[in-house]
Amino acid sequence: MKKLFFRWKDENCNGINPEWVEMTGKEFLNFKRNPKNKHRKFAEYIDEYQESATIVMEVTQDTYNRWHCEDVIRKRKRTERMEAGYKEISMDEEICGQNVEDFTLHDVLADDSVDVEQEAIKRCELSRLKAALKHLETEEMELITALFLTDNPLNEREYAERLGVSQPAINKQKKMIIEKIRKNF
Repeated sequence: MKKLFFRWKDENCNGINPEWVEMTGKEFLNFKRNPKNKHRKFAEYIDEYQESATIVMEVTQDTYNRWHCEDVIRKRKRTERMEAGYKEISMDEEICGQNVEDFTLHDVLADDSVDVEQEAIKRCELSRLKAALKHLETEEMELITALFLTDNPLNEREYAERLGVSQPAINKQKKMIIEKIRKNF
């Protein structure tokens, strides 16, 4: 995969509105070998999906420090996955099958009807809600179930009539229960 190299035109700009100078790989190597450029830092931004070029660009010391820490972690995780026997493959890699035209994992796994991220968030929140509901007393759970968790939920007035209490009393109790759930959520 191709690499693109960029440095600041003015080394004193400290990354603020820099003008960029593009270099070839050979020019970059010579630039880095020059002792007067030893203090200048570069970060490598790799497209994990190998759909575009890797970009090596000059960055501030703080940005370099953050990038370096992330890079060390990323490399350690990759090594751990390899040692565990995992193989990384590209979604774009063609799979050759017998009696089937070549296809990619996009063809097999893609499901545009599902927002995976939203589905994962929904499941996490549902799990947290279930855990919060476990902190309720039996009477509190009965009220929440009657008002929200049945196929035919009751309104506050109907539930109050069933218990023989006033609707404002049910409303007050509901608010207290919801606040208790919120605290445990």
